[in-house]
Amino acid sequence: MTQRRGTAWPDGWLDLQGYAEAWAAHGDGDPYFRPEFLAASALLEERAAPAAYAERGLLYPFLERSLPGGLCDLTSAYGFGGPASAVPGWRERFRRAAGERGAVSEFIRFHPLRRNHELAGDGVEVAHVQDMVVVDVHAGDDALRAQMGSQGRRNLRRAEREGVTARVADDMAAFHVRYLDAMRRLDAAPFYHFPAAYFDALRGLGEGLIIIDTGQSSAIYLVGGGAMHYHLGETGDEGRRSGAATMMHFEAMRHARERGLRQLHLGGGLRAGDALARFKASLGSGRAPYHVGRAVLDQGRYDKLCAAAGVAPDSERFPAYRGSDV
Repeated sequence: MTQRRGTAWPDGWLDLQGYAEAWAAHGDGDPYFRPEFLAASALLEERAAPAAYAERGLLYPFLERSLPGGLCDLTSAYGFGGPASAVPGWRERFRRAAGERGAVSEFIRFHPLRRNHELAGDGVEVAHVQDMVVVDVHAGDDALRAQMGSQGRRNLRRAEREGVTARVADDMAAFHVRYLDAMRRLDAAPFYHFPAAYFDALRGLGEGLIIIDTGQSSAIYLVGGGAMHYHLGETGDEGRRSGAATMMHFEAMRHARERGLRQLHLGGGLRAGDALARFKASLGSGRAPYHVGRAVLDQGRYDKLCAAAGVAPDSERFPAYRGSDV
């Protein structure tokens, strides 16, 4: 790590401490770029360390995952990432720095609200995945209802008839238990059975994290940079029947408005057009495009890793040697 003369922030390839210093100088509050969130996300990956690249105010956080032979690959933290800003020619200098680290490939989950896929630079294959649901929360309650789809309005009326109410909660341990129960009911992939350490680490976000609970559904939302983001949630069978999840997100809209934020970002589905995506689409009329990026940083080493794994380098999955988009 180097320090540019006459400045108070580190420059180049950074560890977590260096990134925290750079964030303190340049960060805009976006929770997905906070060093605390980067550190928490590293707990979800095997042999991963928080890292970042910084240059003249450019900030690009990611996880550096170990590979055999002293190599590594790069991936965005769980959620969204990519460069927070760009400067001319940064991508070429980043690739050189990545080469010095032994980085073989790079997978980027771009941030829908920042639209930073436009900053990807040369050598990154960018693909549109789906459109995320975004709600402008400036409006009053009647206008928030009006911008919902018919399903959303029906669910909200049902929740009101059932007497469902939502409140801000602070019991992270209770949320974790309910979240794991939901993942088991849904037969979710093992990755999504997040450990207690992840939720403990999220506490480091302080006021940048809130839990909203109806008793039949609950969710974690991340806050900062002018927006509130739905992060993780759970709803039981009774909550689906009563419309509790809709009431929960409606309360999140109100909470975001009270905090002076511009938007509530609800995200999308596991894939475009699935049941989860349709549910979220019923809650708001705004949309933001979600893109991912792929880059092979060292083709020779990438090919060798694929050969060792017995997969084709041009597989649809990326990086191919790991077997999935991660």
